[in-house]
Amino acid sequence: MRLWTLTVIVLLALSSSLTTIFAEENELIIVSPHWDGIQKEFTRAFQEHYFQTQGKRITIRWRDIGGTSQIEKAIDALYAKNPNTCGIDLFWGGGIDPFENQKNKGHLAPYFLSEEIANSFPQALHGIPLQDSEGNYYATALSTFGIFENIPLAKLKKLPPVQQWEDLAQPEFKGLLSLVEPRKSGSAHMIYEMILQSYGWEKGWSILMRMAANAKSFSQSASISTKEVSLGNATHALSIDLNALALQGALGSDKVRYIYPQNQSLLIPDGIALFRGAPHLDAAQRFIDFVLSEKGQSLWVLPIGQRGGPVHYGITRIPILPSLQSKSTLLQQINPTFLSDPPAFLYDSPKASQRWTALNELMGRTLIDPHSELQQAWRQYLSLSPEEKAKSELFTPLLDEKEFEASIPLWKSNRLQAEKIGEQWRQKAIEKYQKKTD
Repeated sequence: MRLWTLTVIVLLALSSSLTTIFAEENELIIVSPHWDGIQKEFTRAFQEHYFQTQGKRITIRWRDIGGTSQIEKAIDALYAKNPNTCGIDLFWGGGIDPFENQKNKGHLAPYFLSEEIANSFPQALHGIPLQDSEGNYYATALSTFGIFENIPLAKLKKLPPVQQWEDLAQPEFKGLLSLVEPRKSGSAHMIYEMILQSYGWEKGWSILMRMAANAKSFSQSASISTKEVSLGNATHALSIDLNALALQGALGSDKVRYIYPQNQSLLIPDGIALFRGAPHLDAAQRFIDFVLSEKGQSLWVLPIGQRGGPVHYGITRIPILPSLQSKSTLLQQINPTFLSDPPAFLYDSPKASQRWTALNELMGRTLIDPHSELQQAWRQYLSLSPEEKAKSELFTPLLDEKEFEASIPLWKSNRLQAEKIGEQWRQKAIEKYQKKTD
């Protein structure tokens, strides 16, 4: 009897110990288009912070779904299957427009920052909101968008200098660009939207068409596109700063460089949000607090090895906290007065968010799906005389902006009808390109 009693006591003690051990091992699930360096550095730093403040260990699981556009499709499908939860805690990265999309679909849950963090957190930058008024999302860093160049290859090809988006629309770049499919990548979409807004619909669309005609290929992700340039398979790519600067740091600024188009690009906030029905709510809220705190924001600006900075990966970004922005080497590189000077054009974030899907489909159906037809039309165009080129309508927009805007609601509410319109766009584009090559 005594032996049995002793055995029960030991088993209860072991059970209690195991329960304590497993209770201390918490979990957090994040979906993000961020590259491995960001994921690993913030995982390490937050795990240390969590253990110091909570006395518990935590495991962070990153869901690799693809680019921002692919993430949104996956989240929409998960909520369609289970309206109560998508099984993921946080959405992090990919600009701000996708967060507005997810908010409008009811997929985000509000979270209000502590007074300490809120008091140091800016409301907006040049009219672009850095936080949702209802607490559904917050900016965590500022992203720039520009051009990534293979310097030796550009010299070998004797290409003209590149400073602005429109430079890549010149015929000298035919077959030398690596572009990205906007239906797969949020950062690619942001660049195309920025070109349209900075130049206006007609000129902007003409530039996009010429760029597409110059494209050697359309990659499925932004990171693949920049790698193509670094490997010498293309001379230039359109890129978000973090992809380009990671390769520039690894290969050297004499081999590759990141070019910021002055007055034609903007600093765009990179958001974070809590999903409705997050399975690990407390840990997710603590992660948001950490990313927006001075400790988390310091990871963007401090060099590798410096106390409080990254350990293995340089993840240079422009932080949200004004107190740390003066330390940003990226900001010094592109324009030290950017944050104080008004931009050359005001980015219309609500407009961009509303037409996100429709623009992706218009580009996909008219520039990417019929890419070979566009390239053939471009080759014939280049053989024309100056007088014939002046009369050509090859690079006029397939749709005027009002006609395009009329289709936007259909891509949100009537997919069947939208698909019919998309097919009409594709056929209209092919007819236009083939007309020029007959």
